[in-house]
Amino acid sequence: MPLGISDNSLVYLTGKTHYTIPRCVKIISTRSFINFNKGEFLADPELIQWDAISLFPGPGEMWEFWKNQFLTCVSKHAPMKSKRIGNKKSPWITYELIRKMSKRHLLKKKAERTKDQSCWADFKTARNEVNNSIKYAKRKYFSDHLAASRKDPRKTWQLINELSSPQHMKTVMADIEIGDTSSASKMTEAFKCHFANIGHELARDIPPADTVPESYLMSTNTTFSFKSCKSSEV
Repeated sequence: MPLGISDNSLVYLTGKTHYTIPRCVKIISTRSFINFNKGEFLADPELIQWDAISLFPGPGEMWEFWKNQFLTCVSKHAPMKSKRIGNKKSPWITYELIRKMSKRHLLKKKAERTKDQSCWADFKTARNEVNNSIKYAKRKYFSDHLAASRKDPRKTWQLINELSSPQHMKTVMADIEIGDTSSASKMTEAFKCHFANIGHELARDIPPADTVPESYLMSTNTTFSFKSCKSSEV
């Protein structure tokens, strides 16, 4: 909105967008080394006819041939697999905690398979150990980082929000229609025209005032002047 006392315009709207899909599970691709055999992996490249690379005219085609042959060999011994991971970040989870959680998972599967009470007891012991270790690691993580960011209020509040984990209500908008169209380009044009004109439309609704902005300035007898300086003083 235009201001009479300044060359700048008043900011009447700010927007902060962050696109998230609630309860969305992220899928990543990784290689499985469960059945990897180092000796067989090193022996297979010797069986590839690498001399065929000379049949290609350019370095780009040669590189593509070498890459395809090598990745085929790699995929044979370490195939790609998809893995589901959550969106929640837990920076206090260390490799040692992951090892304990894997042990807990294996003990649970063993107890479910054998239905042995001693196996269930081992699983419960591992489960309690994991829970206590996670609580201690999380407490230590936030204690150390809060102490380190004591002089930085922004980082402190970020840690507090991360610790409290506020659950905000998320509303997922489906199709947006403006007028009789749902085209992305036409909607973009409609939004642009709306926000380009809304400031002037709001300004027209403000009743005129008799007070001029200069009346808020207080008179003073203090004066100042500029003096010339040399280039060596700059």
